[in-house]
Formats: sequence, structure tokens, C-alpha cells
Amino acid sequence: MSKATCQVGIPVIDLSSLQDPHNQNDSTKTTKSIAEACRDYGFFYVKNHGVSELVQNNLLNTLKKFFALPLGEKEKIKSHGTPGMAGYFKFQSETTAYLVDDTPDWREGLYAFGDELPDSHPSRDNFPLVTQGNLLPEEPRNFKEILDAYDEELKELGFKIMSALAQGMGLKEDFFTQKFLPYSSTTIGMFHYLPSRNQPNEICCGEHTDYGMLTILMQDDVGGLEVRSDDGKWIPAPPIPGTFVINLGDMLEVWTNGSYKATTHQVRKSKSGRDRISVAYFFNPRLECVVSPLEMKNPLIPFKERELNGNIELPVVFGEFLEEKYRGTFPDHDY
Repeated sequence: MSKATCQVGIPVIDLSSLQDPHNQNDSTKTTKSIAEACRDYGFFYVKNHGVSELVQNNLLNTLKKFFALPLGEKEKIKSHGTPGMAGYFKFQSETTAYLVDDTPDWREGLYAFGDELPDSHPSRDNFPLVTQGNLLPEEPRNFKEILDAYDEELKELGFKIMSALAQGMGLKEDFFTQKFLPYSSTTIGMFHYLPSRNQPNEICCGEHTDYGMLTILMQDDVGGLEVRSDDGKWIPAPPIPGTFVINLGDMLEVWTNGSYKATTHQVRKSKSGRDRISVAYFFNPRLECVVSPLEMKNPLIPFKERELNGNIELPVVFGEFLEEKYRGTFPDHDY
């Protein structure tokens, strides 16, 4: 079976058939399940994804140690005051829901880029906000090596899912892969949510859609992620052991002319009172990539007619769009 459903209705898709090139029938079923989830939900879980549990736990445990450090230690690699977004940001620095609400997020975090561009690359000048070299901590030890190992395995999973997405849309298997090479703009967001009496409301991270192509989310066991349904209700997307949460970003919605959904989501304060750590792997195309609706003549499943996000002007140069979003999200950054 390629698909099951968790108790709240968000599909759980088994990717094991995608690991076996000889298992064509089951692979096609899995591809169809992914296409249906993208069209109907914009969110789904994946299991049997091929990412090592050890690699996941190493990063989660390392992040727990980093976020437990005194603020002064963490701010040795702060992004504020630098020309880019890489590095640490403290609580209430980020306003993810800036399009609808100016309440800052109740979380701290660390951003790093998966592919660091050579100094001579033209995007260094064209998109300085998202091409700065990574600022990673010296403590905990081996942070860079642990993050690199995670990035390597998540990149492989991302390409696997993108290949299935392309086939589901009736495109060549490597259609999206070519949009990521030779240097993607993939960003790794590592977040710490700390419930507090000083927190202004129940929402830790305000409602938003993700900006890029595809997000692969690793959650700890605390929970708090919520997805907005078509009728406006907030549906919990709880942690399920052995899975990642996948959600679509704005660029995939544009490419499919609205048929695949970049679904609005948020993070609510944990009822347990426990800290929450999550890692969002924002799997994004080249900064120079131009995105506009595609004509798809032979999709694996029927598409739905939907209006595109009215806040997006077409065609989109992804690097320009991404920098605009970060400027809105971090209004007090030194630009």
C-alpha cells in the first residue's frame, strides 16, 4: 500500500516503492498518491523515506544543546547586523504572518543554506540577502558535520519527491531537478519554540504559506503544527514516528497554475508546556529560476481549477521573490 490516512485526514504516503526501480506498478501508485495529496491537501506525511534515524536524532540532539546555550553564546552567530539571513535570530525577531498580522513569532532559530555559492557566482551580487556564507556555531562540537550529513540525505529525498511530482504532472522525470542545478537556494530553518507566560497569544508562528518549492519538516514529539482546511478550520498535523511532513510552497502552486496547493499553516503553543524543536528543509530552486504556470497536457490525475495567490506577480524570478519575503518576515533586520 502506498497511502494511508492519519486520524486527522492528512495522507500518509509510503515511499518504499520509489526506492525500487523495478517495482513500476507500485511506483506509479505512489506517484498518483502524491499527486492526489498535492491537489487535495498541499500537505502529506511520508514514511519509509530512506533518511537515517541516526542522522535525524543527531541533528535534533545537537539543536537542543545549541538552544540551551546562554543568549550571548548564541548571538555570536546572529544574523542581525550582517548582510544576509544566515545565522541565529532571537525570540520575536521574525514575523512570519506579516501579510495578515504584525505579531512577532514566539520562537528563536537558526538559518543555514544547503548550497553555498562560490564567491564569483553572479547571484552573490544579485541576491545578497540569501547568498551570504553560513554562520554556524563552534559549540556544540561537530555542528557543521552533523548538519551536512542531514542536508545530504534530505537533498536526496527532496529530489525523489520532485521526480514523482514531475511524473504526476505529466512532465519529464528530471524537469524540476534541472531547476535546482548546479546550485539550489535550499534553506534549512532550525526552530525552537519555548512556551512562556510572557507569550502574547497561543500562536507561536503565525499563519503563512511557504515561499519556495517544497518543505520537508522534521518534528520532535511535542506537536503544535496546524494546517488550514478549505473551510477555514485549523487541523492539527501531529508528529507521527518515522515520518516527515511534506508541504508545498508558493512556487509549486504557480507552476501548476493553482491546481497544487501551497496550504496555509501555523504553529500553536504546546498544551504540554514542553519546548518544541523542528527543522524545516526548504527545498528551493536556483535563485535565477523564472517561474510561471506550465501547460500540462497529460497529468496522472485530473487537475482542479483554482485561482492563484493574488499576492504573487507573474512571472516570478525566485531570488527576487524570496528576498522580498524575508524582508517582510524580518522587518528589523539591517538591510
